Amino acid sequence: MIKVEWEKLPHFGDAMKAKKKEAWQEGREEGLQKGGVLALQDMLIELLNIQFGHVPGKTIHAVQAIQSPRLLKALVRKSLKAASLSEVQKLLVASRTKTNGRHHSANAR
Repeated sequence: MIKVEWEKLPHFGDAMKAKKKEAWQEGREEGLQKGGVLALQDMLIELLNIQFGHVPGKTIHAVQAIQSPRLLKALVRKSLKAASLSEVQKLLVASRTKTNGRHHSANAR
């Protein structure tokens, strides 16, 4: 059996190296973005725990369903000013409705 070392072939090698680098960079950026979203979700859940005590699983799942860093940051700010957990839960329901309708910024102010 002949083993072909594609990376050593002039045109294939350069193209393969470029594709590998591109794929690695895309994966890295996606990982960083996902890590940022997870950190914001954790921050919001922790804030709610500190501010209001026990946070129901349904509320935790609603926070974990949000993938927009912008929206999560807005919810953290609003949660700091919220008088009750039910007020935050209403914001979460409204954000889910807006997100499904692709109006992310409507509730993110």
